[in-house]
Amino acid sequence: MAPRAGRVRGAVRPLDRESRRRARIRAGCPSAIASPRLVVHADWGSHPRKRWIAVAVRTRGRHRVVAVEPAGDVAAFLERVRDAALATPPVLLGFDFPIGLPRAYASRAGIHAFREALGRLGAGRWSRFYDPADALDEVSPGRPFYPMTCRARGEKPQAPWLARLELTRQELLRECERGNGARPDAGNLFWTVGGKQPGKAAIHGWRNVLAPLVRDRAVRAAIWPFDGALAPLLATADIVLAETSPAEVYGWLGVRFARRDGGKRSRAARAANAAAVRRWLARAGVSLAPAVARDLRDGFGDRADGEDRFDAFVGVLGMLAVLNGRPTGEPDDRAVRSAEGWILGAVGSARNAGARAMAGLSLGAWQARRSATSRRTTSRAGSPRPSSRASSSAPATPSRGPAGRASR
Repeated sequence: MAPRAGRVRGAVRPLDRESRRRARIRAGCPSAIASPRLVVHADWGSHPRKRWIAVAVRTRGRHRVVAVEPAGDVAAFLERVRDAALATPPVLLGFDFPIGLPRAYASRAGIHAFREALGRLGAGRWSRFYDPADALDEVSPGRPFYPMTCRARGEKPQAPWLARLELTRQELLRECERGNGARPDAGNLFWTVGGKQPGKAAIHGWRNVLAPLVRDRAVRAAIWPFDGALAPLLATADIVLAETSPAEVYGWLGVRFARRDGGKRSRAARAANAAAVRRWLARAGVSLAPAVARDLRDGFGDRADGEDRFDAFVGVLGMLAVLNGRPTGEPDDRAVRSAEGWILGAVGSARNAGARAMAGLSLGAWQARRSATSRRTTSRAGSPRPSSRASSSAPATPSRGPAGRASR
């Protein structure tokens, strides 16, 4: 990922172009955004074989995807991230598990801010939070994950589980998990069985990755959007953590899967999308290391982990799309910033027609629309036209929100 090199605290680093750019953002200059040297996306599961990372490195002003590899041991992975962040901050680190709590659940559980709650979950009155209940009478706001084991075939236990939580299925969806017309609602955060469930990945990710990183005093770790907008975080933090959704990114890249062809589980179907991805790479100015280019052309192989490797790769391209100008997408909503969080770059739910119209826009279309908006704003204000990177991290208007999430 990066050489294991530490940074001496208090030492003066060379004032290179990127350092100057970060300093300008800290000073409040709106026309710059720090472009991280290292961007890592993790397709994360509760089992080690379901955890893959894609790594992109910035050299000479452009990003290059250099590896798609197993995440390996979690402690060793976190150490590698810390080393990279201390050597060449910032590191932008994305995970495709939910980061945040549904607002209705948070209200019922007495949680005002996810960022603060993260340090308490698993201890004290929340000691059983991460333990999925196996019996309905064990379910409560303090122990919402359910069930521990699969139920009998055909059994539909969600209704009594929801009754125990005194919430509806819709109330257990965050705004960024609601369908956008092109994609259905995501699975419920606290549900732990079935192909669409995100619960087990969230448990593992929160307990073993997020909480240790934000507790680590050796690095400054921030979670977007809870700790602020993306540009200021990249300018001030060593590590910026963000939630991602590869399924959300498919449309940005022109990736399409037909169910009759086996969907993304089919090597041939993945390989058939290589040409569309290469066109996007050319437009975005992103390059691939030879081994990654071969994987893309080959559909990431015949093994069962091919779809996980593909999603890790797609996820890092989505993160680069945001760094290249796609709006981060979060609405101006206090509940999103405090409790629910957001999927990086995602746009609105089916309740907003404008968001539906923008959900599938390519990078070029986003940039053209942003440029036109900037020109109109500049002509009204009489101020210099802002950099295209500046608007990529600004909070979107309340009319934007994301699509639903596919299975993790």
